[in-house]
Amino acid sequence: MSVKYEREEMLEMLQRCKQEHGVCTPRQFNDMDDTCSASNVIRRFGSWTDAKEEAGVGTDNTKYTD
Repeated sequence: MSVKYEREEMLEMLQRCKQEHGVCTPRQFNDMDDTCSASNVIRRFGSWTDAKEEAGVGTDNTKYTD
């Protein structure tokens, strides 16, 4: 059974990732407990950058290789 995450829940997960790590990369996000996968976030928002902007955690100028 797959868990469906609400848009607002995903935004809160992104905010928590930024608070805990200072930046929020897909790898850091996936390594956290109690989050959906980064790929789910990208599917929902269209891109990782768009999701972070909507969550208000801005950009960290990181090139994503993972």
